[in-house]
Amino acid sequence: MTNEKDTKSKKKIFIVIFIATLTILLSGYYIYQKNKSYVKTDNAYVKEDFTIVSSKIGGSVIAVHVKDNDFVKKGDLLLEIDPRDYEVKVEQAKVALIEARNRIDELKTKTKEVDALISIREAEYAKAEIDYNRAKRLYEKNLISKDQYEKAETYLKIAKGSLENALRQKDTILAAIGKKIEGEEAIIKRNQKILNEASLYLGYSKVYAPQDGYIAKKNVEIGNVISPGQPLMALVPMKNFYIEANFKETEVGKIKPGNIAEIKIDIYPDLKLEGEVESISPGTGVIFSILPPENATGNWIKVVQRIPVKIKINNLPPDYQLRLGLSCEVKVKVK
Repeated sequence: MTNEKDTKSKKKIFIVIFIATLTILLSGYYIYQKNKSYVKTDNAYVKEDFTIVSSKIGGSVIAVHVKDNDFVKKGDLLLEIDPRDYEVKVEQAKVALIEARNRIDELKTKTKEVDALISIREAEYAKAEIDYNRAKRLYEKNLISKDQYEKAETYLKIAKGSLENALRQKDTILAAIGKKIEGEEAIIKRNQKILNEASLYLGYSKVYAPQDGYIAKKNVEIGNVISPGQPLMALVPMKNFYIEANFKETEVGKIKPGNIAEIKIDIYPDLKLEGEVESISPGTGVIFSILPPENATGNWIKVVQRIPVKIKINNLPPDYQLRLGLSCEVKVKVK
């Protein structure tokens, strides 16, 4: 009887051990299969494309209208650069334009004077011709003396010579005036270009927000002398966040755009987000660094590289506010 009880106990223990072992094996197989269906990394961060604000001109900063973390709208004035140098250039260009236009007006006046002189000579010749013809008729009828006739003839010759001389001079004078006008017009075009450029640079003395966003990394104060293109502050929209997950090169081959991702952000540990693989970087992270590795030179040690994968966030609740650089855990379903 005792042996029979022992046998039954052993069977029960065996069954329990068998079931436990089977459960462990099945669980392990399930976890293994599940892990085969996903690739995951904790080398992932919240990112957003933002704008670096800089100035197109150099100069001394005379006013800064924002501070870090301020929200600004597109077109808001951010800072001002001393405009006096550019105002002087604008005024100089305006004066040069006015002077050139005045010289053209003077040249055109001379042209009118030449035309007026021709008109006078033509009128004189016409009158002399009339007087001569009348004197000739009277002389032929012996109504005037020969001296009077010859005097009228002389006046006609003088008037004709004056008209011909004026006509010859007209072409020479107008050609010279035309060349001077062309030169002044070239000066006007050049100074108009200078004025347009100076006015444009004068407008650049005020720096405006290119889009809505929050001010970050402001590194400019009143009195600073800045250079063109120098980074002055960042402008972060805070509305188009995405995840940049850096997967190992041995894993990226399984990932394709469109794959569904599970996202867990450290700042909100209870929040589970769904995402979608949007794109995969064309190169590893280090290759785009300031000093990329030169693996063909020196002592070489193989290191598993990371490739950035951009993941779009699909379901971020409106009550949750993300920040640039937040750490994440990402799991991408690849099967």
